[in-house]
Amino acid sequence: GREVASCSAGTVSHGESFLSSCSITPHNISLWSIQSPKLYRLQAQLSAPGSDSANVTVAFRTTKWDGQTGFYLNGKQMKLRGFSHHNSFAGIGVAIPARINLFKVQTTRALGGNVWRTSHNPYVSHLYELTDRTGVLVWDENRDYGPKYVQEMGDMVKQHRNHPSIIVWSLCNEYECEQSQDETGFQFRAAALAQDPTRPLTANGNLDKSGTPSVNGKIKIEVQGFSHSNNGTFEKFHSGQFSNVPTVLSECCSCTASNQRLPFASRGVPECLRNQNSPGLLPFVAGSLGVWTLFDYFGEQQSWPNVACQYGQMDIAGFPKPHAYWYRANWLAGFSVDDPGRPALPDLKVARVLSLLPQWISNSTSINTLSSTPYSELLVNNVSQGVQAAVPGQQTTWKVTKPSANEPCVFPVTLQSVQCHGLASVGSAVTADECRAACCQRHGCRVWQWAADQGCWVGG
Repeated sequence: GREVASCSAGTVSHGESFLSSCSITPHNISLWSIQSPKLYRLQAQLSAPGSDSANVTVAFRTTKWDGQTGFYLNGKQMKLRGFSHHNSFAGIGVAIPARINLFKVQTTRALGGNVWRTSHNPYVSHLYELTDRTGVLVWDENRDYGPKYVQEMGDMVKQHRNHPSIIVWSLCNEYECEQSQDETGFQFRAAALAQDPTRPLTANGNLDKSGTPSVNGKIKIEVQGFSHSNNGTFEKFHSGQFSNVPTVLSECCSCTASNQRLPFASRGVPECLRNQNSPGLLPFVAGSLGVWTLFDYFGEQQSWPNVACQYGQMDIAGFPKPHAYWYRANWLAGFSVDDPGRPALPDLKVARVLSLLPQWISNSTSINTLSSTPYSELLVNNVSQGVQAAVPGQQTTWKVTKPSANEPCVFPVTLQSVQCHGLASVGSAVTADECRAACCQRHGCRVWQWAADQGCWVGG
């Protein structure tokens, strides 16, 4: 690739250790961003023939956290939108290969997310390489918090500090954050800044016994994260003595839902997603970056015999639940392709049936849909149920009347050009029209075939 800068760091004698630094002034560089994650290779090389060299991937970008206006990347204001993760996947466990983590990163982007929260521990190295390459920001979170774990905080920062996708270091999560005296926060801060003085520090919850980001003017963290908090919590914090401290909704929205096709509204999921994400929309809040969670995971099950939680937008095997499309409509389709916080994906419209009962209740049923457009039309068996005004990104409910017996059946199709196996013979149907009608009258029938010498065959 094209060289953008170079410098000479000094000399070293054979067998000696040498620590040096030099300053460079890059020329004509491209900044790393969500929409264009430009990377560069930094090479350190000894000048003697045949000597060793080391390569590190780096990038150039700026970040800013502001207590009044939120978060900026490369001088452009944007909202953080993202998901928390558990370091496991379906039958694989915690030894997740890069290909699966790439799938999880791309799923984050497909739902409009721009942040990955590494709850509640540092992740495998290739995960950060993937977020660097795909333009996904990272909230990097330490696991254990207390006086005896200070070195672990410094080790995490030292290992990950060259990754441009990381925008903040998190000291701890919820309960762990509250168990120590304030001196622990100061020690963790010193350990992190010794390895990286460029990024701010944060925590997912009230830090130490004081529960504050600083004590008597002495700073512990620059960014205050809030877990499962409402608008009033943010407004109270912002109106008090820490009004200039940047805030972010770092965890929210444990909206329980299985992958069953039950009525979407019966689980309260639409209201949960909308209301619990709402603090991230406050003008002084940086966003909502830790929706709990992107994927279902083993553990924290609600009741026996369940073995996995059901908080995810994707089920345990990685298939989308209906409410995954709420995020796709609101976080992706709801933003211009030029929005600096939107993943670099094509413009799109979302139209999705969220829940559909498997059978009619009496002579009518309810069908819930979601669209990213101001109007939507529902077709049942190719028959329009009309056009409704819709709030983009919100649920629309349709009351649908059961078709009468003499209404034409238009859904089943004939596949005359192929030989279908597993179909049932209908001897009473002696014409193509009678064969088609026989399929219409059978529950679950989707395919019919008729031939003069073979008769009528129908099935699913």
